[in-house]
Amino acid sequence: MGRTFTAIVAFLLITIPRAESQSNGPAPTDSIMMRCAECGRIESIREVQESRANAPPSTRSEMPIGLVMYVPMGLSARPSDSYVGSVGSREWQDRSSSTMYEISVRMDSGAYQVLQRRRVSEFDVDDRVKVSGGRIEHFPPR
Repeated sequence: MGRTFTAIVAFLLITIPRAESQSNGPAPTDSIMMRCAECGRIESIREVQESRANAPPSTRSEMPIGLVMYVPMGLSARPSDSYVGSVGSREWQDRSSSTMYEISVRMDSGAYQVLQRRRVSEFDVDDRVKVSGGRIEHFPPR
């Protein structure tokens, strides 16, 4: 039994590498990741509020925009009920600030690229994308 097992193992060690080297199949091609120098994965998407330099001055009749913090107190208060946000009319908020989205992409080369966009609805974290000339698109296209 011991000699038979040893003989089988020796036979396999000799013939398997030879069979692989004699394969006449096509040479392996580069993967998509290796051929796309402008591709990577989205690592993070961050919302950035920017105040506009040319925001119109406030008049007394308009409601100003400001910060509000609500912290519930008492025996029935739950920490999850706390709130931080802004007040003012939506129109005033739109006129005095703008929302940008900062998209951080880790390229296949290991480098990072950060892009800013006004809308981000079609992208999610971990999406595979192509970044070229400041533009970002899904890769492969959807």
